[in-house]
Parts: sequence; structure tokens; C-alpha cells
Amino acid sequence: MILGAAMAAQSAWAEEITFEDQRGKTITLAEPADNVVIMPMPAPFMYLAVDGGPQDLTGINPGTKAVMEKSIISQIFPSLANINTAVVGSGFIPNVEEVLAVNPDIVIQWADDEVHLIEPMERVGIKVAGFSWGTHEIAQGHLRIIGRLSGNDEQVAKFFDWQKETIAALDKGLAAIPKEKRATMVYIDTLANNEIQIFPTAEYFFTAPGLRNLAVDAGVDGAIAKITAETLLAWDPDIIIMNYYDVNHKPSDIYDNPIFSELKAVKNQRIFKTPLLDPGSQEAPMVWQWMATVGYPGVFDFDVRSEIQKYYAHSYDAKVTAEQIDGVLNMEANVPSPDYRVMFGG
Repeated sequence: MILGAAMAAQSAWAEEITFEDQRGKTITLAEPADNVVIMPMPAPFMYLAVDGGPQDLTGINPGTKAVMEKSIISQIFPSLANINTAVVGSGFIPNVEEVLAVNPDIVIQWADDEVHLIEPMERVGIKVAGFSWGTHEIAQGHLRIIGRLSGNDEQVAKFFDWQKETIAALDKGLAAIPKEKRATMVYIDTLANNEIQIFPTAEYFFTAPGLRNLAVDAGVDGAIAKITAETLLAWDPDIIIMNYYDVNHKPSDIYDNPIFSELKAVKNQRIFKTPLLDPGSQEAPMVWQWMATVGYPGVFDFDVRSEIQKYYAHSYDAKVTAEQIDGVLNMEANVPSPDYRVMFGG
């Protein structure tokens, strides 16, 4: 009996998981989590891929669910329709009562405002892992933390290998293109007539594929900024990229607006809606490949369709159809660009 108890205790100890979150706080779990609430919008997609499905995911942001409902992931896992979204409200404010009802092993939450976003949960004994944001290295940290708390470090290591392979291919293709000759772009987060919300930063998923963000060149500050149509016309980028999270707008909204008729990107039909892939997650290599392909047609020979197919097979043991891949690549929204079908097939 004593030996049996000692062996059980040793086994339990061996399964204990310790890691540091992005606040610098040490988190300890007795074993891999099997009841997880995730409040940041992109992170549940990361968790699903690392853990192989939604079996341990019990609460997410309603904004995440809205995006999931339009993605392949909801077709692969219909049970996502029933997941709890009442655990978090506007501004990522936790609904502590709902979180307590779910009784998670751990909650993943943004760490930029601990007083409002994390402390209300920790005060009642809820364990929270804080996520920062802003750089490629921080995004890689998200993957590492999810791998640790779910007990899937090996899966995360495979995703990092994929990133390294893709970066090596990008560096090789860009080596002969001087920085001053590289494609210029503006990344539109949301579009509203004469008010355009953009990403003005040197995001890694822009710089790794060799795209120059003109908002950075212009010295625009902040993680998000608003510009006017006049500013966009003055910048006149080679490419305009529109965020897939803006479900209400697509390239035709720019093509059909006479205000923008003189834009180089309009004349050359180089306005693109991004694929339904998250650049800050394990899906990043496919985003980098897509960006490089639209930025430098003919320079890169990435088979993004095949990469998507392999990704879903590896991560979820799911066979996706040509129509589903079209959906990921936003083929319908990108119809106004005749080159898009050439670049991405289907």
C-alpha cells in the first residue's frame, strides 16, 4: 500500500506543469489542462490546432465564435456552436460569474490591463495565464504557453519547424530584391467611406514576406490608426490588403468607389482580402506565403492550397475539399482580381 501510494504520488508529480506567462508570473498546473477558457479573440484557433480539437475548450470570446462560424473549423467541429461565449464581454472584460460556472483549470487573458482583465478573476481563485501582444516573438510565446498548459509541446515544436522552413524560403526569394524596390502596401483593418482604419506598424507578417508598409514610412504611430481617403490616394501603394475580420467589406468596395479610381492598386487590380488564417498563430507560415505570393507574383512558387490541405490534415486529421480551401482563401471576395485565381488555383 505504501509503495502504491508513493508511485501514485510520483506519477502525479511527474505530470505537474510549470511555466511563466507573459506577465512574468509563474503558473503551475497539477496536470495538463482539460477545461480551458480563452478570452483573446485569435488564441482559440491556436489552441484547437495545438490540442487537436475543441474537446478541452469551454469558453471563448463571442467575436471568435462569429469568425469560427464562417470558417472550416466549424464544419470540422460542429460542437463549437455550443461553446460558452458569455464568459467575456466587450473590451475583454471577464464575466466572473460565468467563468466560475464553467470552473476552468485555467483562463487565458490579455495581460495589458491586469486591474480590469485579470485581477477580478484571480481574486476569486481563478487561475489566469496572461498574454501580451505586439511582436513575432511574443506570438511564438503564445504557442509555447498553449503547448505547455495543454501538454502538447511536441506539436508546437513541429509548428516552429514549419516557420523556420518558410522563413528560409522567403529569405532566399527576397535576396535579389533591394529593400527600396520592394512592394509597398497599406493594410486596411476596417473600411468606412472616408474613414479608413489601418495597421500602421511593421508587423512581422508584412516584413517577413518583404512588403513595405507605407504607414510606417510615413511615421504613423499606434497599433491602429485612422486615415482619410485623401491620405490613401497620396500614399498610392502597390497593393492594398483588407483584413478578413472585417466581414462587411471586400475589394469591390474600393474598386467600385470612384474616389479611389486613380489608385495604382485599383488600376492594376491588386486589392486583396486576406485568407481566413491568423498571422499571429500556428497558421503564420501560410499567411507569409500568401503575402509573398500577392506581393511578388512569379518570384515565389508556394503552393498555398496544398499547404492549407496539409495543415488541416496534420492539425485536425481532417480532409478539406477544394470548395473549403476556396473559402479559406477568400476566393469569392477576391474575384475582381483576375490574377488571384491564377496565383491560388482552384
